Amino acid sequence: MRFEQRSPSPALAAVVSRFWQVEGHPGGEEQIVPDGRTEIVFHLHPTPERDDGDGAVYQPPAMLAGQIDQALTLRMPVGLAAFGITLRPEASGLARIPAADLAGRFEAIEDLFGAGAARWRDRIEHARGFDHRVSISETYLAALVPAADPRVRAACQHLSLGASIDRAAAQAEIGRRQLERLFLRQVGVEPKRYARIVRFQRALRARQSGLAWAEVALEAGYYDQSHLIADYRVFAGRTPASLTLTPFSHALTA
Repeated sequence: MRFEQRSPSPALAAVVSRFWQVEGHPGGEEQIVPDGRTEIVFHLHPTPERDDGDGAVYQPPAMLAGQIDQALTLRMPVGLAAFGITLRPEASGLARIPAADLAGRFEAIEDLFGAGAARWRDRIEHARGFDHRVSISETYLAALVPAADPRVRAACQHLSLGASIDRAAAQAEIGRRQLERLFLRQVGVEPKRYARIVRFQRALRARQSGLAWAEVALEAGYYDQSHLIADYRVFAGRTPASLTLTPFSHALTA
């Protein structure tokens, strides 16, 4: 399996975290856990299935995946290839749609953005490799993604560093209630939920570095191991020791 990623151009750095592409997936189940971000994904061939609890559902060929706050399981076909765009947390509200309305949804981009999105998908499918897909997408995204509120961006940065909600609001020079309203519109989850998700992500990265569980809890900002285990159950649906992420899963949740 080949996985590669690119940073956006300076013009899109405020709204796009990265572009990525996977080719030649070996197949099998992938556990995708919350990371506090929204993504646009183009399934080049073939299309994976998502287990929604009532059975398998095929993912749209080109879709927007809204914020998730619990793990989901994807059944990846052998040889899957996909191109994706990970948005910055504060830029999850697209085309004037509140990010909270997109949370937990997997919507075909044509249904959200109209005929222009269909042309975008067609050009991605026929592009000459990863760099060409990045270039095409930057052109479309420049007109599609609204500028994020700098106060929300500042609050996201402070929460990602472990600040409290009140501290993040103060640093962003905004009241807590107003921050909560803006978060639902631009990020898709409340600040408290977002802070828990990014702390969980810090724990995943700390564990990848080889730390023992007690060190992981301390490094990520948990009170103790039981606190860490509780968040694993919430966001991954299992205990830390039983969660297995593949290199592809790690790449998508970094």
